[in-house]
Amino acid sequence: MHNNKEKKSKEEIILAVETSGRALSAAVSVNGCLVSEITLNCGLVHSEKLIEIADLVLSKAGYKISDVTKIAACVGPGSFTGIRVGLTFARTAAQSLKVPLVGIDAIKILAAAAPETGCLVYPVIDALRNEVYVPALKSGKPCLSSIEDSASALKALNKNILLLGGGAGVYRDFLKKRLGKKVFFAPENMSRPLAGTLAVIAHGLRGEYFEKVLPLYIRRSWAEERQKSGK
Repeated sequence: MHNNKEKKSKEEIILAVETSGRALSAAVSVNGCLVSEITLNCGLVHSEKLIEIADLVLSKAGYKISDVTKIAACVGPGSFTGIRVGLTFARTAAQSLKVPLVGIDAIKILAAAAPETGCLVYPVIDALRNEVYVPALKSGKPCLSSIEDSASALKALNKNILLLGGGAGVYRDFLKKRLGKKVFFAPENMSRPLAGTLAVIAHGLRGEYFEKVLPLYIRRSWAEERQKSGK
């Protein structure tokens, strides 16, 4: 294991977790370099696996939880349950270790993994019911849109566009038909945000006190919508 005194003076060791979708991933970066990453396609059972995977990814990197100097977590949008599980773990770890917590949205994580192509990078996350989470074209902030409205907005730009994220795969045929030769699709391995990307881009970011990092819920959960409608 690494010497704690040397670690504190020389290394920024980040433990990152990403739980916004059906896959769970955890990663460790040291001074901005990815050193360990694990992705588990476990369905929405993150609460049963997250602690185990976090311990394992740290062990693979040669560290233990007490060596960590910063926690990073995806704040959403995505699965309500997954986001809640990941942030609960991240906030608890940051509080216990007395280290800063960095919260980054899934749109930024996806965009950061995109290759340099000269195209407009446009992450698309499936929100079901013909809706998607996408970056607002002016601000870049995650927003909820119908796939039809997103396609129309992109077509109006008249630019080459690189689509990535799970939603790009779900609506691939529709988007290809609407956008024609202006649209390109990233490889399938870029279909979801990963903790490895998160661990790298969190390097150098200041982070916040754990209580200030909140989940990004853009719309109500289905349970809340049913309750509101009285069904």
